[in-house]
Order: sequence, then C-alpha cells, then structure tokens
Amino acid sequence: MSFDAQAYHDHAASQSNFMASNTLCKQISWQHSANGLIIVDRDEQTPFIGVVTGRVSPFNLKCGTSGDYLKKGALEKAKYQLHLVRPTDKILAHDFDTVIHNLETMQKAAGTTGDHRNMVIRDMTGEMLHVVANIFEPRNVRIPDSPHGRRVPNAPLMDEVTDKWPIAPDHEDDFIHIKYTHEAVPLPVFQDGKAIQPLEINHALEGALVEIYLSIHHWHFSGYDSFQAKMEKVIILHPTASIPGKHHLPEPTEGEGTEEEPPHKRTEKAGEASGSNV
Repeated sequence: MSFDAQAYHDHAASQSNFMASNTLCKQISWQHSANGLIIVDRDEQTPFIGVVTGRVSPFNLKCGTSGDYLKKGALEKAKYQLHLVRPTDKILAHDFDTVIHNLETMQKAAGTTGDHRNMVIRDMTGEMLHVVANIFEPRNVRIPDSPHGRRVPNAPLMDEVTDKWPIAPDHEDDFIHIKYTHEAVPLPVFQDGKAIQPLEINHALEGALVEIYLSIHHWHFSGYDSFQAKMEKVIILHPTASIPGKHHLPEPTEGEGTEEEPPHKRTEKAGEASGSNV
C-alpha cells in the first residue's frame, strides 16, 4: 500500500503537537522537572508531547529487549535508542529540517555552555535526531527476592511482563539482579493499529518511516548541556522506506582497521541563552 506523504503532512500540520510548525516555539517553554528541565505547553504548563516524522537509520539502532546495554554499567539504566534521519519525500524532508531548527532553538534557550549534546547530532551524512526511552523503570514496591518473602501474606507479585521478559541469554544473570526492583517497559511501537512484539521491534523499525511522540528534557553538567528526546510512542507509517545505505560501510579488507569510528556527536556550538522561554 502506497503512502500519501502530502495527505499525511496536511493532517499532521493541523495538530497542535506538530513539531515542524513555524510557530511551535511560541506555544512552548522550559519548566523545572524533578531533576532538570522539561518542555511544557506554555499555556497549560503540562509536559509537551510533540510529534516528529522521520526515517529510522540503521546506525546504532538498539530497540531490542536489552537496548544499548553492553554489559558495561547497570542494566537498569539501559535504553532503547534510535536515530531519525531526513525522509526521502520532499515535503516530509522539509518538515524534518524544521523540526531540527525548532529543537536547536529549544537548546539555545535552555543551554548555558554552548556545548549541546545527545539530541541533535551531526555527522558527514547530515542531521540526525537521537531518540531514547528507558527499558526498565523502578518499581513502586520491591518484589521479594526470596521464597520466604514471597510466602508472606499479601506480598507483592512479579508482573507478567517482567517475569516473561525475553532478555538476551548473555544478560540473564544481570537481569535476575534487577527484576525485583525494576519492571520491564515494552517500547510502544504500532503498525496498522497493532502493537509490535518486543523481539520484533528492532527489525520492524530499521529503515521504516515513522511518527514518534516524544518529550524533551535538559540537564546541565559541568562544561556541557545534555538534551534528551524521550520516546513516548512510535507509529510505523511505512515499513522499510527506500533508504540509501549511508551507514552501511563495506567490510574492511585485510590490513585495514576494523574498529567502527562513531560519528561526531555534538551539535554546532550555540550562544548562551538569556531566558527560559523558547
């Protein structure tokens, strides 16, 4: 089934959460969250959930059940991650460019260092939007991790999703240590109105044209500003769109280096902002 980009754009542009709107930055502002800043609706002062459309790059696509976890650090901090790149359709490509412009305006408003990291990324292929979501969230009530504790009357029970989470065999030991304090949260990815199962998500997303609902966050660290586009929901508009293999490099021949060199992950430096409004 063909995808009508013009019809999609016309509908998306009529919505208040359209992140490619030329007036978006008048609708939103930064506000304090529990441990940083978050973009909110300026009038309602509620978290703003925006919508952006793009192609999912194969570069560092890690939306499996272990996400970006590489047995370094804590499994409970693992994240789903993907990079959105410019769609091939001209009107959607223009929308994507406008989203990047709006996001950079947001960064300038909140940033204090001029060094903005982790959200808008540039490399030799152009701009990418780095999008993430937590795989595990802390439980409100810890689950007993011993047979004796589980026999206590009214002891909290393990939820079915976490209990049956299809973790990679290499990570099973790490998972056992966190599943009593954290619960697994499936990435909400939908196609044709149906949820994609966790083990199928990575394959389904690669190369697809998607619509992502996201929130925008900011933290200040010594010497730089960190921004995060957090996925709230993903809708596959068209599977495996025609994507040039920009990030698929030929296998090195004997004698050549084999280490993959990641692209530069900083946006161009911007001036310091003077206020909290975008």
